[in-house]
Amino acid sequence: MTNQTEQSSDHQRQPDIEVYIKECSIDEIITWLNSVFEDVKTLGPLDKKSITLTCTNGDNSIPLTVYTGAAGKLYTSLWFQSEKTPWKTDLDCALAIANALDTEVRCATNSWEESADSENEWWKVTKEGQTTVNWK
Repeated sequence: MTNQTEQSSDHQRQPDIEVYIKECSIDEIITWLNSVFEDVKTLGPLDKKSITLTCTNGDNSIPLTVYTGAAGKLYTSLWFQSEKTPWKTDLDCALAIANALDTEVRCATNSWEESADSENEWWKVTKEGQTTVNWK
C-alpha cells in the first residue's frame, strides 16, 4: 500500500466525484457530509435506494446522489455531480472518507476517462493507505 498522504495533486480536477463506501450507514455518511460542508439538504426520504442531496460551501451548491446497496450491496455510492467539490479527484475524496469514517472506500483508478486496459482496476483506500484491486 502507498502512504495515505500521497494524494493525486498532480492530476487535473475531475468534472465530478464518485466513490464507493463499504458497509457504512446513511446516518454516518450524512454526519460526515455535515462536517465537510456548510449545509447539507436531503431532497427526499433517507430510506430509499437512491437519495438526492444538495451540499453547499459558500456559493457552491453541489448535487449529490447516494445509491445504497451498490456493487454487490456491500457499498454505498456517492456521486458529487460538480467539479466544485473540496476534492480534486475521486482518490482525494476516498482518502478523506477512509480517514474520517475508518472504512474501506473504492474509486476508479482511471478518473472519468474510460480505458479498456484499466476498466476493472480500482483504488482500495483505507486508513492504512491505498492499493489497486481488480473489481468486477
